Amino acid sequence: MLKTISTTKRLARWAGAGCAVGCLCGPQALAQDALRNAVQGDREFESRNLTRTQIQDRPISAGPVLFRASVGYALEWNDNIIYTSARSKSDFISRPQMHVTGFWPATDQTMLSFGVGVSYEHYLDNSHLSHLNVSPDSALAWDITAKDWLFTIYDRISYSQDVISQAALSGTARFPRFENTAGLRARWQPSHYEFQMGYSHYNFYATKSEYDYLTRSSEQFFGRAAWRFAEKTQAGIEASGSLTHYDSSDRSDNQSLSIGPFVEWQVLEDLRLSARGGYVTYFMDKAVYGGSDTLSSYYVGFDAQHRLTDYLTHGLSVTRDVQQSVLQGSSFTEHFRVGYTTSWAFHHSASLSLNGFFEQGDETRAGFSEKYDRFGFGCSVRWQLLKDLSASLAYRFTNRNSNSKQRANNYDYDQNVVTLSAIYQF
Repeated sequence: MLKTISTTKRLARWAGAGCAVGCLCGPQALAQDALRNAVQGDREFESRNLTRTQIQDRPISAGPVLFRASVGYALEWNDNIIYTSARSKSDFISRPQMHVTGFWPATDQTMLSFGVGVSYEHYLDNSHLSHLNVSPDSALAWDITAKDWLFTIYDRISYSQDVISQAALSGTARFPRFENTAGLRARWQPSHYEFQMGYSHYNFYATKSEYDYLTRSSEQFFGRAAWRFAEKTQAGIEASGSLTHYDSSDRSDNQSLSIGPFVEWQVLEDLRLSARGGYVTYFMDKAVYGGSDTLSSYYVGFDAQHRLTDYLTHGLSVTRDVQQSVLQGSSFTEHFRVGYTTSWAFHHSASLSLNGFFEQGDETRAGFSEKYDRFGFGCSVRWQLLKDLSASLAYRFTNRNSNSKQRANNYDYDQNVVTLSAIYQF
């Protein structure tokens, strides 16, 4: 038992080191709107359980509420803040940040959890680009258990201006948007079966007039039925749908439906696989940009997490999906991505993380189509300087190539980013 707890703590520490670099490579979840939200909800539930265990080991309490807090600072050098090859600019970015996570066991069967992360990015030479960020894991969740049932009510918010997570974007330093998802999920596990269903309401607000055409709201629905072969192994079928309304007449309101099988397999204690795939279709209320009013395609998702030793872990993800496009003149993006990460705890107080990714996108835009490739790699070294103080040094390279050269600064870019950061955890 002591070995299991020790290993859990060690893996959590390695995961923190890997995330510092890995999360910069772009999202790894499927992007059908409702299915993406459901998969993210699965991961957040697992993360809440792991974080709660960590907090219980070394809690800060305020009455019945247990929480952890951290503050940090990062200094970043970016040699291409505008994501372009024609008029690239470099800058130093100063980033103070804080994060609070807490849990309140309201009753024996209910748990209220919350988390908020806030940072401020100050550009030294281009101060007009300075802005506030609210991290995507800022959320409120209420888990309620009743015999074989688990109900979760949640609200997730984020505010960001980052461009790197949007593979289709280039030639701009900012993509400011506020996103909020509020919903309810229910899970029923009678015997060897598992049934899930969920509803959520999603809002996307563009906070820069240039992107007003993206402001929208969606009603999202999700259902899943599976046979559980073991506690962490199951297979079944899942379906999702969404109703999306755009504020701008430049975009068409649309409805989507996806359906397909999935499997989650705990092959060994140290090896976990998940796979899903199926059919997805979008129906648009009107044809825009001279295109069709329907889109039929397919999605694929594969994820493998493997702990080779107590000191070495790695993971592989593959996705192919359909996304609502962020570009003016385009409705949807068909997107393919492969990502790999590895983390090595080479010292009891230090770890090394490496990652790489490759992705392709296909956009049909007004007057022409664009196909693009993007690849990148990164590394990060993390030191546990003191019991509550850690520091990291990270590097990231990204390259984007497009077959379209229809504007002066085109859609290609190379970017190098170096980040030095420190975090103190209370």
